[in-house]
Amino acid sequence: MSAFVVDKAHIDALVAAGLRAQDGEYAELPLTWSVPRRRAPARLDYLSADAVGRMLWRENVRSVAARYPNDAVVWANAMREADAYTFPGTTVVRAPGLAAALKAIDCLEYQSCEHRGWKTSEAKRFCEALRARLVALLPGYREAAWGIHDLELAATAGGGGAR
Repeated sequence: MSAFVVDKAHIDALVAAGLRAQDGEYAELPLTWSVPRRRAPARLDYLSADAVGRMLWRENVRSVAARYPNDAVVWANAMREADAYTFPGTTVVRAPGLAAALKAIDCLEYQSCEHRGWKTSEAKRFCEALRARLVALLPGYREAAWGIHDLELAATAGGGGAR
């Protein structure tokens, strides 16, 4: 399996997607996730966007460095770049569409899972929280029935056969 450090644009896209997922009808629900050894959940907002981006990128670099340990100088430089991350803001960065954002989460997870700490990392929990939020924004998701009782009704748009 090969792994690579994602571009800054990839991190920008994930942060922007998380911020956009809080707009409109979800504005009252900030994106939050649990953090190991911390009581209060972490949250994404405009004040934490830089720190969240740094956290995601560092996790990615940590993973690739674990996969390819012989490139210590390369990984030190990549970590310095991750440590200097700043989110340029949503006026500069357009959030990706839902499908692109979900695929970007998959990519980051795949590129970041090469070290032992991934399964309990804050980055993994952020990805899970963002994925859940984005899935809830998919067209028809909120209208779909919670339980399916009739497969024919469930196959129709917005159906689900709820009783």
